[in-house]
Amino acid sequence: MAFVFALMLLTVPGVLSLANAVMGFGNELVFTIGVLYGISRGIQESTLLNYGVKYVLGMPGTLEVALARLVFPVMVLSAFMNNTPLVAMLIPAVQQWSRQIGLPTRQLLMPLSFATILGGMCTQIGTSVNLVVGSLQNGLDGANMGFFEVGFGAVPASILGGIYMCFAARYLLPASRDEPAETDRTRSSVLETMNSQRLFTTGVRVQGLPSISPRGIATAQGMLHLTALNGVPVRSSAADTPVPLHEGDTLRFDGGVEAILELYRMDGVVPLQIEHLERLTASWTKRVIALAVVGVGSSLVGETFGTLRFRSAYGAVVVAIHSKSGGEGDDTDWASHVIGVGDAFLLECDPWFLERHREDADFACVTEVAGGGASILPRDRPLQAVLALSVVMFVIATSSTGILKLGTASMLGCFTLLFCRTMSISQAVGSVSGATLVTIGAGFGLAKALVTTGASSEIAKVIAAAFAGHSPSLLYLGLFLITGLLANVISPVACVNLMFPIAFGIPEARSEAHVEDCLGVLQIAASCSLCTPFSYQTNLMVAEAAGYSVMDFVRFGGPLFCIACTSTVLLATFLVWGPGHLS
Repeated sequence: MAFVFALMLLTVPGVLSLANAVMGFGNELVFTIGVLYGISRGIQESTLLNYGVKYVLGMPGTLEVALARLVFPVMVLSAFMNNTPLVAMLIPAVQQWSRQIGLPTRQLLMPLSFATILGGMCTQIGTSVNLVVGSLQNGLDGANMGFFEVGFGAVPASILGGIYMCFAARYLLPASRDEPAETDRTRSSVLETMNSQRLFTTGVRVQGLPSISPRGIATAQGMLHLTALNGVPVRSSAADTPVPLHEGDTLRFDGGVEAILELYRMDGVVPLQIEHLERLTASWTKRVIALAVVGVGSSLVGETFGTLRFRSAYGAVVVAIHSKSGGEGDDTDWASHVIGVGDAFLLECDPWFLERHREDADFACVTEVAGGGASILPRDRPLQAVLALSVVMFVIATSSTGILKLGTASMLGCFTLLFCRTMSISQAVGSVSGATLVTIGAGFGLAKALVTTGASSEIAKVIAAAFAGHSPSLLYLGLFLITGLLANVISPVACVNLMFPIAFGIPEARSEAHVEDCLGVLQIAASCSLCTPFSYQTNLMVAEAAGYSVMDFVRFGGPLFCIACTSTVLLATFLVWGPGHLS
């Protein structure tokens, strides 16, 4: 909104014409980025990333190996999809994985965010910054930065940055917290009470042959206690004894709400109620996880779930129970459970359940579990995953070879995912970040204002006096430092919109000998939001999830910024882009 406000201040007194102010919103780049958001959502809904998490992360023994398995695959993914949904999907997966392998979450989440930033630099579609520069370069003589050209400088910087993160995280990101940070500050008081004071009972069945004991599952998921194996009660002392698991084994656990939800997401086990879950009418993408507490005078008291035909009558499946009487029994067959006053149920339900029963006298309380997500069913969709991967390869191949424009290829890919029902229209539309598109569209108008008012040429003269005229490397260094520091104060897209007319107001930067070098430096520097949490969305997300401070970002991201700067300036000077260099 700051950019829109600035446009208004320039348009009202006539400094900038209305046509120039709004010209950016008609730019094909705005449409292209919007469509790419849809493709990213399609990748998310296809469960393509699930396979990566399942088969790539594994069970590493050290922090360095764990980071290598996390950072480098994430860089590859972020080169072809939007960073924000990628990090949003991976944060809970990494939190769960960290508990399974016994490593601190705080040493994994900041590298996750930085890996998406570094990987996004490497292709034209990896980040909005590169797309903006690709659009703006059309007016420069000798500029021809294609799909992969920025990667000639960005890939080495990313590899060096990945190596740095693998070995430095242990020392610069100390695991100072024993407990994971609370990620949802608006969680209801009811849920807090359930999670901290009441234990729920649930059951899972072994699917596949996980190389982990029942006790190992309980330890990996945090506050879980193994109470029964194949229907036989397990004493507390026996629960610590390693027991091999076999296909079809059933396990009963007691634990808090969050620990149970994470148990359901663990590879190798499925809820015992999976058959009932599969029969719910609502799509798994629209379901919610809810808590319901039986009230005094409820008509449910004394009934069983079997006699009530609970799933058919309420559109919900009970997956865990806290029984006020403590009479859950030795198994988790809820059909025979006699409902009592004060019993609490963890449910997977149709969306209308909350609306219909929130004021229902049968329940003292009905509330959605914040952060519970959609269905706890296993969500692998192999055919859709293959389709999503094919769409990504199609967009890359056709746009990089010039067969189709990026916008056209992206539009075809997005409509393919919609036609094949990989995602719904509402999901595609909901994935578009309106704030980002407005910032980009308004940024074109501000860039035009900098040129027409002569402000960009005046600023360029100051920068040229300080850095140009000596050696190309000094010019590249100056551009990187000014752009990179600005990118840590405002958003990368806003930064590149402001810096582009300034950078190419320098005569030396516009020359054919240096124009591509300056374009590459500008793209990489504008993406280096590595030193503050507020300059980039993914940094904010991991900061909230792991409780990072600004100094944590400065301490860990500062050296990474210097590595990217040094690598990019040296490569631009001696090896990549420009005449006679690799490009």
